[in-house]
Amino acid sequence: MRKMNIIPHGCLLTGLLLVAPLSASFAEDGYREWTDTKEVVVTAAKNEGGILDTPVSVEVVTEQQIHKLGAVTLRDIFEKTPGVFINPGLGEMSVRGAGAFGTLVLIDGRRIAGERSFKYELNRLGAGTIERIEIVKGPMSVLYGSEAIGGVINIITKRPTETTRGSVNVRGGSNFDGEGERYSVDGNIRGTINDLRYSGYFSVMKTRPYTETEVATPLVYNKPPDDKTLVSPSESKNGKAKSIKDSYVSNTTYQDDADIFNIGGTLEYSLTDGLEIGADFSYIDEKRDLVFIGAQYPSSYGFPVSNIPIAEDLDTHRYDAAGRLKWKATENLEFRWVSYGSWYTKGDVLSPVYYNDLGYTTKPDGGGTCHGKVTTISHEFIGDWSAGMGHNLLFGAEYRDATRESPWFTADRTNSKIGYITRSVYVQDKWALTDRLDLVPGLRYDSYSDFDDQTLGSIGAQYGFGPSARLRVHYGQGYRAPSGPELYMNRNTAKGHLLGARTLSILKTAVTDLQPETSNNFEIGIDGKGSGWKYDLSAYYNTMNDRIGQVSKGSYYTFENVGDARIRGIDAYLGYSLFANFDINTAITLMDAENRTTGLRLDYTPETILSIAADYRPLTNVLLSTSVFYTGDQTYEKNKQRMTADAYTFVNFKASWMPSAMPGGELYAGIDNLFDCSVDRELGSTVGTFGYMGLRYMF
Repeated sequence: MRKMNIIPHGCLLTGLLLVAPLSASFAEDGYREWTDTKEVVVTAAKNEGGILDTPVSVEVVTEQQIHKLGAVTLRDIFEKTPGVFINPGLGEMSVRGAGAFGTLVLIDGRRIAGERSFKYELNRLGAGTIERIEIVKGPMSVLYGSEAIGGVINIITKRPTETTRGSVNVRGGSNFDGEGERYSVDGNIRGTINDLRYSGYFSVMKTRPYTETEVATPLVYNKPPDDKTLVSPSESKNGKAKSIKDSYVSNTTYQDDADIFNIGGTLEYSLTDGLEIGADFSYIDEKRDLVFIGAQYPSSYGFPVSNIPIAEDLDTHRYDAAGRLKWKATENLEFRWVSYGSWYTKGDVLSPVYYNDLGYTTKPDGGGTCHGKVTTISHEFIGDWSAGMGHNLLFGAEYRDATRESPWFTADRTNSKIGYITRSVYVQDKWALTDRLDLVPGLRYDSYSDFDDQTLGSIGAQYGFGPSARLRVHYGQGYRAPSGPELYMNRNTAKGHLLGARTLSILKTAVTDLQPETSNNFEIGIDGKGSGWKYDLSAYYNTMNDRIGQVSKGSYYTFENVGDARIRGIDAYLGYSLFANFDINTAITLMDAENRTTGLRLDYTPETILSIAADYRPLTNVLLSTSVFYTGDQTYEKNKQRMTADAYTFVNFKASWMPSAMPGGELYAGIDNLFDCSVDRELGSTVGTFGYMGLRYMF
C-alpha cells in the first residue's frame, strides 16, 4: 500500500481549489456536450428509445465523454464516472449497493461468457472499442431476468454509421516512479456501402506489473497425519518441513503484467425497405502474469503449505458471434430475432515461487491449475407493437443455455460440466394515458432447469411538466439465481478451501438449500434540462432478501443465504454551463445500506460518493479538464472483527490540444491521482500518481 501524502479530506479540498480558478477567464465558444438537444438513444430497455422513454434512472456515457476521460479500459471509465462504484483494488463493481453480483453487464445487449467475478472483464475491454455505455439503476429483471437485481450496464461497441468515420488512438504512461506502465493502440472504421453498413474495431493493450513488497509467513502441519495443528516450519516436528523458511519477502502484484488484444465488428444489410439482417463478432486474447500470497499449496512432501507466494499465469480467450433479423411488418409492428453464442476458455496455472523449498526440482503446475470453458447460447424473439389507444407493447421470449466446464466441480479434479437452461417470456406496456402522463407496467416469467420458476413484475409512471421537469416513479422486483460456482465449487483459493452449497456433501456436511436473492425497489425522481443546464434527482428504497454471501466455516469457505438488507439513498446530478467556455458537472450519492440480520452496515459500501468535474476552454482548440472523486469510508469484517477502511479522494487532470494544422487530430496528456492519495490495503492499492500522453486522429 502506498503512503498517503495528504489525508483524503485534504485531497478533496485541494481538488476543489484546483477546479475553482478555472473560471477566471473565458472565450466565446463553449463545449457542452451534455446540453445537446438531440436525445441520446438508449437500447438497454430492449428498444431504441430515448432516456425520456423510460421511468427509471438512466445514465449514458458517450464516446466523446470517454475521450475526455482519457480512459484505456472499461475500469478507467467506471472509476471516473458517477453511477457505478468500483473499489480501486478489488475490481468488483456495484450499482446502488446491490453487490458485486447484483448488476448485469451486457455487451451490445447480450450476456457474455466469462468469470463469475467481473474483476478481469473490467481490464480486458478497451475503451477505444466502446461507442457508449448505458447505466440503468434499479432492478431490470422484468426485461432481463436473473442478475439484473441492482441494475443493468449495457456496453455498446462501435456501430455502423451512414458516412465513413473512424479514429486511431495511441497512448502510454506510467506512475511517477516509472512503474506500472500502460500502453495502448486502438482504432476503428465505420461506414456504409450501398445497402451494407459496417463497423470494425481493434485494440491492443499492454500493462507492466506494479508490485508492493509484502512478507509471507508459511504455516505447515505440526506432525501429519495425526497432529494437523498449523505452526511455522521451524516449529514443526515434521523434518521435511525444515527446508521451508519461516518467512519470504514477496513482490505482490497489484497491477498485472498483461497483454490484451480485442478485435470485432458488425455488418448490417437491408434486404428490403422493411427487412434487415445483421451479424456481430468479437474476439479477445488475454495473457496475465501475477504473484500473490496464496492460502495453500501442496508440497511434494505430501502435506500442504499455507501462506506461500504463488505465481499465476492466465491465458484466456473469448469468441462472440451473433446473428440478427429485424422485420418491420407494418407501420406499427416490428419483430426482431437475435441468436448469439459466447465461448470463453481459460488456462490458469498456479505454482509456488519458491518451489525448491517445497521439494520440487522443477516448477510444478498443480495445486490450483485449471483449464476451463464457459459457454452461453441464447435465442430471443422480440416484438414491438404500437397497439393503438396509447399502448405500445414490448413483448418477447428467450431461451438461454449457460454451461461451465472446469476441474473445480469434482474431488478428483477431472473436467466436468454444470449448467442450466432458462426459458422466459415477458411483456411491458408503455401506456400514454395523456399527452404528459405515461404508465409502464411489466411482467416476466422465467422457467429454470435447476431452480424454482420465477414471476416478476414492475410498474412505473412518468409525468412531463415540460423540458425543464419530468417526474417519475417506479417499483420493480429483482431476482438473482445462484450461480454454478456458488452451488458446485470445490477448490483451494487465496482465502482457503472453497466449497459450493451443493458440494458440502464431500465433507459429509448437510447440503445447503441455497435460495435465490430477491429484491423490491421503490424510486421517485425528477429530471430536466434547459439552455446550459441539466439535473437529475432520485430517491430510492430497496429491500434485498436471502442475499447470497461467502462465509467461513473454519476449515473451509462456502456460500449461504446470509440474511436480508435494506438500502436507501439519494442520487443527485447537476450540470451547468457557467460561461460560454466553462462547464461544471457534479454528482453525489448518499446511501444508507444496512444488513437487517446483524443491524450493521453492508460490507464495502460507502455512505457517500461525490464527484466534481470541470471543463474549461481557454482557446477554441484547447480543453482543460479537472475532476475530483471522493469515496467515503467503508466497513468490513476481518478475523471476526469489524474494521473500517478510510475514505479516499482522487484528483485527475487532463489537457487536450486540437491543432488547426491537423484537422481531426488531438494531442492530450493527463495526470491521474494528482496528489498520490492511497487506499486502505483491504481495498487493494493504487499505482500512485500516474502520468500519460496520447495522440488521437479522427476522420
